[in-house]
Amino acid sequence: MRRGNFLLYFLIWSTSVSLSQEIERDLLPELVTDRPDQTESSAIIPLHHLQIESGFILEQISHSLRNIYYNTTILRYGISNRFEMRLGMNYASLEMEDTLNSEPVSKKGFSPVSVGGKIQLSYENGWIPEMALLVHFTIPNTGNKEFTINCLRPSLKLAASHTLSNRISVGYNLGAERDCVNKLILGAFTMVMGLDITEKLGGFIEMYGYTTEERSFDLRSDAGFTLLIKHNLQLDLSGGIGLNKIAPDAFFNIGFSWRIPD
Repeated sequence: MRRGNFLLYFLIWSTSVSLSQEIERDLLPELVTDRPDQTESSAIIPLHHLQIESGFILEQISHSLRNIYYNTTILRYGISNRFEMRLGMNYASLEMEDTLNSEPVSKKGFSPVSVGGKIQLSYENGWIPEMALLVHFTIPNTGNKEFTINCLRPSLKLAASHTLSNRISVGYNLGAERDCVNKLILGAFTMVMGLDITEKLGGFIEMYGYTTEERSFDLRSDAGFTLLIKHNLQLDLSGGIGLNKIAPDAFFNIGFSWRIPD
């Protein structure tokens, strides 16, 4: 084969590969994440894609007690067009002041591993919202002894969302979790409004809450921003406050979401 023909064929082949990759990329849905807000999205990860969502959280419970989550990570993988697998683990630190000797007490380690999945129930169609069902199981005897549990802890959550306009959307969750130690069913709700400020910058405001073992209610609110660096990479920043006495004083969250391949 002549050198000129080889170069021509190589140029045609490389151009066609590049065009096919761009077409495939254009067919992918926009990057939708389950962070930084507390409301799980109703969208599923695209087939055969892995999405890594991770961040740092500082939670000031009171003047003498705070939680630090150095690495809150969830891995999401698209098994089919309607189902994704999920794996989560955190590395956390519980810090409190010792009132007897004025020295801080700190407990650090990995939290128990959580495994589960998200099932697409419906797509948005008029008044019908996009909906998904999330099922998780926290695995006993995983993680460090300071944070581990000795029984399987299941949780169930329904996620739904509506598009109100080209720039505004709302999402909400209803969930329940079984406290296997105290034999209680704990509830949770979230409601968030998202706004596309520009093509790459988004914002949200949210209210959410949990029932507790004492049958009281932990009510919180947060707000934040997301910045799309690339079509498959997003940075986020958020913070919030507790709305009643049982809730944390304040909390801060920063992280990223990355979908691969691009």
